[in-house]
Amino acid sequence: MDLHHPMIRWNYSRNTGCLYFYFFPDGNLTEKSIDVYIDCLGVVGRGLHLHTSSYRKGTPPGGAVHFVVNVRKTLGKGRETFDVAVTGEEYGKISIFPSNFTLSRGESKDVEVHIELPQDTPLDHTENLVLRVASRENPAVYKEIELFVRCEKAVNDVNVDYEKTIGEIKPVWKYTCQLPERLPDGEMEKLFDYMREAGITCVRIGVPVHMIFPASGSSSANPDDPSEYNFTRVDRFLSLLPEDIHLIPITTGVPRVLSSNPNSERYSRYPPADMDLYGEVVKHIVMHITEGWANGFYEGDRIIYWEIWGEPNLDLFWEGSAEEYFRLYETIALKIKEIDPSFKVGGPTTAGVDYPYLRSFLDYMESRNVPVDVVDFHHYSADPMDFSNHVKGVRKLLSDYPEYRNAELSLSEWNCPSDFKIDNKYVLNSFYGALFTASALIGLMQSEVDIACHFNTIDSNLSFPVFIHGPYGIFFHNPLRPKPSYYVFKMFNEMGEMNRLVQSSTNNNHIDVVSGKAENGICIIINDKNYGESTIEFNVKNLPWDKVNCEIIVFNQSNYDEGNPLSL
Repeated sequence: MDLHHPMIRWNYSRNTGCLYFYFFPDGNLTEKSIDVYIDCLGVVGRGLHLHTSSYRKGTPPGGAVHFVVNVRKTLGKGRETFDVAVTGEEYGKISIFPSNFTLSRGESKDVEVHIELPQDTPLDHTENLVLRVASRENPAVYKEIELFVRCEKAVNDVNVDYEKTIGEIKPVWKYTCQLPERLPDGEMEKLFDYMREAGITCVRIGVPVHMIFPASGSSSANPDDPSEYNFTRVDRFLSLLPEDIHLIPITTGVPRVLSSNPNSERYSRYPPADMDLYGEVVKHIVMHITEGWANGFYEGDRIIYWEIWGEPNLDLFWEGSAEEYFRLYETIALKIKEIDPSFKVGGPTTAGVDYPYLRSFLDYMESRNVPVDVVDFHHYSADPMDFSNHVKGVRKLLSDYPEYRNAELSLSEWNCPSDFKIDNKYVLNSFYGALFTASALIGLMQSEVDIACHFNTIDSNLSFPVFIHGPYGIFFHNPLRPKPSYYVFKMFNEMGEMNRLVQSSTNNNHIDVVSGKAENGICIIINDKNYGESTIEFNVKNLPWDKVNCEIIVFNQSNYDEGNPLSL
């Protein structure tokens, strides 16, 4: 077997210390086996493995924190002596016990690290510490980990005023991107059950035009001829969806026979040679899904809007100019409106918040009176408040265009970048991902966004219609199981019974809060991003009832680890 063949992939997971081997024997990007691995824990760890239950803690000025780090020797013969040192402190006073010890292979030792912060430590200051364990006998055997101590307030105030309404509840937790085309027996139904419990009822999916037309492969194929369309995968996918799932379809991909560069391997990402002909093909695909054309479906009511292409400001996805994309959008938008003027269309779906591109897009559409019902863009950031800040920026941009001032805003992909790690783990695969997701959702709920699609639903390699394999989902796969961030969506779904946002605030910028009310209740979500246990003083004013029944649901790392994530 050629281990460098394109159908073979390798992936190293820091979480497990294993090098995984992925094999696609039939070339169809369907994972056939993941049962071959090489244990690299000892090699990568240089003979040592270090672990602590929490790498980040917080304390007020004058307080102290305590870490326990387990050190395990994984390689080597005989006993070795190890020295422990911590560096990087600016204010803290550090003590270590024991500072040295001996281990044989397979043995472990707990190291206690105690840090005291003096009274003059500034609030919000973080001590970035490096703990190093090294062998005296063999300098090549060592391991380092980072520990973080944050100086924070001893008491955090959260204030909510039931009487002060600030807007409507926007269910931004109900949108995700992509679904698997299939999963092992029973898991697809299980996935839909999980989604239903979390109120996830809308999924953004691709509609690969180049995989549908023309079935004959002929350059003279007639777009009015149903036999030229292969709807097999689209039909199968639509048939498996529960009735309560809505869709944001993305029309993308140019058939080779319609491409302006048919000889390129990337033919599907070049502009069509004939825009109108391509538009007719897209129109008939939309008709198949919404009007029953070619023995199709009548799913117009479950379509939120039609997204026209994805990330055309990147050469990776669009090999044409900006103006060629604008013409493509214009052609398809008008074709879709010919089917039903009430169908919504949106673009330009930029990679990142590309303000110059967005302005050029709107200038072109305004000059030609082209409908833009939804203005959408993507954004990935390690700062969870970045999303709502850019929503504000795009809404401000739209104020310059009277025709589009009231267009809906769709953040049609959002997440943290794949290289965003805390404690050597990708954020979304750890509990920090839950804190990140909650902070982002709280910001978006209080922004002017209308739609916000979390990318992705599941870490599956079977997402329809393209291969997507990465850690972006709110579910692990193989086997299917929720990540911590899934339970954030489930918790936010408690807001579904509320209808109005009410004023809420906190005196600590590392605590997020959002509150919603109905006639018979109030729901308050507090997201504590502080690293240690926090004391919160909670004040809710102007409740209209004499008696209140209160339920407090706690989601933390220990509850998740114990299998009871949302503990009442």
